[in-house]
Amino acid sequence: MIQFINVSKYYNDVKALDSVDCSIKDRSLTVITGESGSGKTTLLKLIGLMDKPTSGVVLIDGINYAEKSDKAGAYVRNTRIGFVFQDYKLDALYTIRENIEIPLIIRGVKRAKREEIVKMTLEQVNMQDKAFSLPSELSGGQQQRIAIARALVNDADIILADEPCGNLDEKNSRMIYDLLATLKSHKTVVVVSHNPALVQGVDNCIVLNNGLIQNDC
Repeated sequence: MIQFINVSKYYNDVKALDSVDCSIKDRSLTVITGESGSGKTTLLKLIGLMDKPTSGVVLIDGINYAEKSDKAGAYVRNTRIGFVFQDYKLDALYTIRENIEIPLIIRGVKRAKREEIVKMTLEQVNMQDKAFSLPSELSGGQQQRIAIARALVNDADIILADEPCGNLDEKNSRMIYDLLATLKSHKTVVVVSHNPALVQGVDNCIVLNNGLIQNDC
């Protein structure tokens, strides 16, 4: 479980989050929504241990990683958390297979095992026929599916998606959101979206307004 207990976050004199209390259950799909600048991405960064709260506590399975070493936080990010971004962040010079296996190389996984894991992960997102394509040869929706595959490749149990459909049309957005919804049976999925109506199977919806939790969707 992920818990926020009276969490505030300041960037200089700007308050991005204001005394936030919320919880996200394991194996669920949570949508975070709100206007631009409302604190959505800040909330996601705190879950992903990419930042620390100014005050209050963020707990992952009861552990406050802000009190741990940077090395401990990095280990959790690399092994338990997968990130999906709006702009895909695929390396244009690498094939799809090579893009997906980068986290495995960082972990020191041997080549034969990497190939096995990448093949299996591509099958999860129905992109096995694009393993040797370059990102430029894929549509936006296909590239986002590859970005999701890369987030899954380390078998992360928390998937964080920051506006994953911001550059996609409605048809492709629904396809990506449907794919993310299928993951909640065995992972904790948190999605930032300006259009939560497109997301099916949502278990929890958090609406932010000027750093405050306003209400449920």
